[in-house]
Amino acid sequence: EAHRFKSRTAQRSKTLQVLADTMKYVVPATGTLSVNNAGDVYQPLRIIGERQAKAVSGGATWTRFMDEWCETELVWTGRTHVKVVKGCKDAEGLRNRLVSTCLVSVPRDEVIELPDRSFAVNNLTLNGSAAEYRRIEKDFMAWVREVNGEVGAKRAAKAEAIVKMGKLWEHDGLAKVGAVTEHVEALVSQGEQVVLFAWHTSVIAKLVEAIRTTKVDGVEIKVGSIVGGMTSEGKADTVTAFQAGRTQVVVCQVEAGGVGITLHAAANTIFAQLPWS
Repeated sequence: EAHRFKSRTAQRSKTLQVLADTMKYVVPATGTLSVNNAGDVYQPLRIIGERQAKAVSGGATWTRFMDEWCETELVWTGRTHVKVVKGCKDAEGLRNRLVSTCLVSVPRDEVIELPDRSFAVNNLTLNGSAAEYRRIEKDFMAWVREVNGEVGAKRAAKAEAIVKMGKLWEHDGLAKVGAVTEHVEALVSQGEQVVLFAWHTSVIAKLVEAIRTTKVDGVEIKVGSIVGGMTSEGKADTVTAFQAGRTQVVVCQVEAGGVGITLHAAANTIFAQLPWS
């Protein structure tokens, strides 16, 4: 599963690279080779062997790959300047080189049979639960001073607009917990499973708590979660339980559950919060 080995510095990536160089065949598989960073391609490429890495970049090292394909900039760390990948010099050229040497691209419809995609925006009745949001909106600094004290207010004042946006975003999510839970309950009562995405830890915790205490036909809804900091084993256990139907709902943090997770037991995905991108 190549998406688990994108980090060049992770011990498991280093170990796999050593093992892979001794093997006759190595076939990494992933649904997401790269999201938006050309650097993500290097380690999955390198673990299929030195020869393939050279065929793509003219050399097998990270430096050679970066020089060939990546837009970079020098960043000062406090001790020295280091190159940081900021983009791809030639995304189409990189893909063509990969296809001509080692990449086999399979359309998703040939892998699993999925229904046609459709999108809907649901207007929610919040029933007064947006009171905290309105307080922040009305007088943000007074709200910060009340919740976090004078020290917190001074910190927030340094970047008031950005901090305010973040807090409005978070409390918008908290305000929707009750209405989102009702929507989830309606889907589960129809025999559907649901993948639910949110961003903030506080919103995810409230959603899990609210859904877990909701009953359908007298039985509490079984819910799991995928959040940052979980081990690969923990994520795998959550996925297995959901795919097997032992849980009806899984609540995912957008980044932690957005890549490399297969949850096609559900045909319904809800975004309780939208990410910036």
